[in-house]
Amino acid sequence: MAQFPILRLTRAGQDLVGMSQGGGKLIFVRAELGDGQLGEAESVEMLHALKHRVMQLPLQGYLNEGNGKARLRFVVDNSALTSGFFNREVGIVAKIEGGEEKLYAYTNAGNYADYIPSKDTPIDSEIIDLHIVIGNATHVTIETQNGAYATRIEFDDHRTAPELDHPEKSVHKKHLHQDAYESPALTGTPTAPTAGRGTNNGQIASTAFVAQAIAALVNSAPGALDTLQELAAALGNDANFAATVTNALAGKVSKSGDTITGALKFDENENTEMSIFPAHYYHRLFDGSTTYVHAYDTLPPPRKKTMYEIRVADGEGGFIGHLFTPEGLHSNLKGKADYAGNADHLGGQSLQWIVDQINAAKTGIVAGNLEQNGWVKFANGLIVQ
Repeated sequence: MAQFPILRLTRAGQDLVGMSQGGGKLIFVRAELGDGQLGEAESVEMLHALKHRVMQLPLQGYLNEGNGKARLRFVVDNSALTSGFFNREVGIVAKIEGGEEKLYAYTNAGNYADYIPSKDTPIDSEIIDLHIVIGNATHVTIETQNGAYATRIEFDDHRTAPELDHPEKSVHKKHLHQDAYESPALTGTPTAPTAGRGTNNGQIASTAFVAQAIAALVNSAPGALDTLQELAAALGNDANFAATVTNALAGKVSKSGDTITGALKFDENENTEMSIFPAHYYHRLFDGSTTYVHAYDTLPPPRKKTMYEIRVADGEGGFIGHLFTPEGLHSNLKGKADYAGNADHLGGQSLQWIVDQINAAKTGIVAGNLEQNGWVKFANGLIVQ
């Protein structure tokens, strides 16, 4: 097994540490292996590169160990090695972000090196951890390459790490419990994509989605009816408003015709005095002591005062009027004066027949009247002066 001394910083490495402490970002680029011999008069601090580089290996991981030290990890295998060599040299190449790559640290095993055969003799991959000095540098990272891969050790370290410090800061909370994912307590101003109008699924509703949904619900409603409270007040806070209106309408008389089962009552006021007769007539049902049951075709109607007038259609497009006053009936009487329910009937004869009988009887009493000489002649021939 090879025996390497502690890694030592080169002069270039010391300069990089100084620049990183001044705010520069220190980036570890790769590890290099070689078989070069370091002369007795040569100093590690003055080296700018390996004496004879054979392999370049991507870095697998970086860990700040504190106290100005860090651990770099890489993996050695011979899958691409064409010729075997004695691995005496190990170097770490680094740079300041935006600067040139430089040999940061170096060590040489001398005669205590291990032999790494070519790819014709496959070997198991070997994980190498190097502990190097970084001083007080706070902005330190590694440059990963496509050839880098995670080892089993790194998976275990990641699984049990007290804090998952991802570079993009996506996860950094210590050992999140399952409940933290099911009911996270969000702080700050978390954002989410705004769902399209009418979306109805499990997507998170942003404030913008809620605002557009409310705007669509209100839809330019008048200011006095654009809140649920105002709508409730307009409906009389009646949760069964539709049923209430339906029941109320069911108790109304239809203008197209209906059956009235109760009594109709009219108050003596201007509203109820108006017509229940055809619309082309003007009517008043009440006027002081007079009740009209006739529809007048003039406006205003004639005042009859304590009179009743009944008009009956004559069957020829006109009507016959019958007027009642305190003095009696004013009408052209026709028909019979009696009816079956009247005990004081007139023998079933018409009034005209009675008048005719009276006129005929008069001729039997007085035959003539001689007014100039005062003579009266009776029907039997007697003359009286």
